[in-house]
Amino acid sequence: MKKYVLFFLSLIPITGVMGQPTVTYELLPDSTITPHNGSSATGPAQSLTGYFSCEPGVLGGPKDDDYGFILTSLDFTSSSYSLTLGGTVPRSSAFITYPSAQTTLIGYVNSAGSTMLIATFADGSFQGPESAPTQLTYNNIIGMGPSAGGLWVAYLNIDAEVVPEPATWPLFSVGAGGLMLLGARRKCTV
Repeated sequence: MKKYVLFFLSLIPITGVMGQPTVTYELLPDSTITPHNGSSATGPAQSLTGYFSCEPGVLGGPKDDDYGFILTSLDFTSSSYSLTLGGTVPRSSAFITYPSAQTTLIGYVNSAGSTMLIATFADGSFQGPESAPTQLTYNNIIGMGPSAGGLWVAYLNIDAEVVPEPATWPLFSVGAGGLMLLGARRKCTV
């Protein structure tokens, strides 16, 4: 019995490092998108809901100790906009968190059948550790415009926090499976 318990405990570190950890951020209620024509607003701010997910990646930031995160999914919705992650061009779908407590968001999104660029003009802020921020805030500094260049068509105000992962479920599954195997083995040997 002790051998089996030790065996299953030894599996825990392995399951924790298999593959890159993906982190999902959910937009908070103060997130908005405002239609624009260049620098002029063409309508009121709209409530923006949704999420984006990312995983650590090497982005080649300006400093060796920059933290990079590759966007793996994105889905933003308002009354007039529907944005999804669009394209995997290098460095195009990522945000970089700098040790100086600043963040930059860059990415390509699909909007109304075309690919648009979203990018910060100034640095945002984050809470939590630099290598795994728990909250990211970009206040009216993200512009959205045609990927080939041109006027900004919207500005995004993003406030997002990490969605807690139910990390104990995979461990529970391994433990429950192990207990079932032990029970089956006991029945067979009796």
